[in-house]
Amino acid sequence: MTTRQITSEYEDEAPRRNSSSAVEREQRRASYTPRRPTRKRVRQAQEELQRHIDEFLILMSHELRTPITSVKANVQIALRQVQGLISRREQLEQAQTGSAMPADGDLKTLLGLQQALERSELAVNRLTRMVDDLLNAARTGLDKLD
Repeated sequence: MTTRQITSEYEDEAPRRNSSSAVEREQRRASYTPRRPTRKRVRQAQEELQRHIDEFLILMSHELRTPITSVKANVQIALRQVQGLISRREQLEQAQTGSAMPADGDLKTLLGLQQALERSELAVNRLTRMVDDLLNAARTGLDKLD
């Protein structure tokens, strides 16, 4: 084999070796994932987590609002009916005696029911305000991210 042949073979292999290692290096760089998350990635993950939390809070608020509204409406209807019964009962008693009589058993029961319904109405209103506050807080959090 002549020197020229050896040199030409070497020159033919040299670019392949260099290009092969350059390609491998480029592939390694492309597939490299840093072990430590960057500040940008941490911030993005935090924002994504906060977005998921806020979306959950909005969904939960809406899901709670439906049964609360139903309970509130039923309490208000029952309260109005009890108040109407009490009013009629008092009117009948006044018409019969000319003055208000002390409450008998039925009237005491109606008055107790009225008090229970009024407490229930207060509790439902408090729950409604809490859900509204939760929904507003979640919306505010979403607005900050956008």
